Amino acid sequence: MRRPAGRLAAVACAAALVAGCQTTGGSGAGGGSTLDGAIGRCVAAVVGGAIVGGLIGAAAGGGNRVGYGVAGGAAVGGLACAVLTALDNQDKAAIRQAQIEAASTNEPRTLSYAGADGRPRAIMVRPSGAETVVQNRVCRPTDGVAAVGGVGETQIPAQLVCRTPEGDWLPA
Repeated sequence: MRRPAGRLAAVACAAALVAGCQTTGGSGAGGGSTLDGAIGRCVAAVVGGAIVGGLIGAAAGGGNRVGYGVAGGAAVGGLACAVLTALDNQDKAAIRQAQIEAASTNEPRTLSYAGADGRPRAIMVRPSGAETVVQNRVCRPTDGVAAVGGVGETQIPAQLVCRTPEGDWLPA
């Protein structure tokens, strides 16, 4: 017997998990990057997806459905975040530098290289909006996409990059 309410709950949970991997910009507390924040939310999305999937499986009749629900829920969270969690410190540094260059020149930056794990990386960062003034500093928002090992593309979280009084550009 099919339960429309159960399917609706599964779709709602999947949408919430995917939304959990997005961010709106700005740096995290203590100067962390928006990329680090998004990675943290992605890990939580995988765990949360497994829990919610298991609950949906139990509500649908238990047994094997619980296991399938856990696997399905984790997969929804995992697919949405696989690329972000594959990024290592070298990748994060390359993205940060590309964000700085894109903001300072107001031109897109494209990177292609092999990561420390040997898998190819394709990263594109671009200025994504109008120049603004924040705390007497000229700032430009950036966004972009990243792909690791040819496995799809995922959004790089938006990052505001501002000009310092010395003329350098740094993430806000």
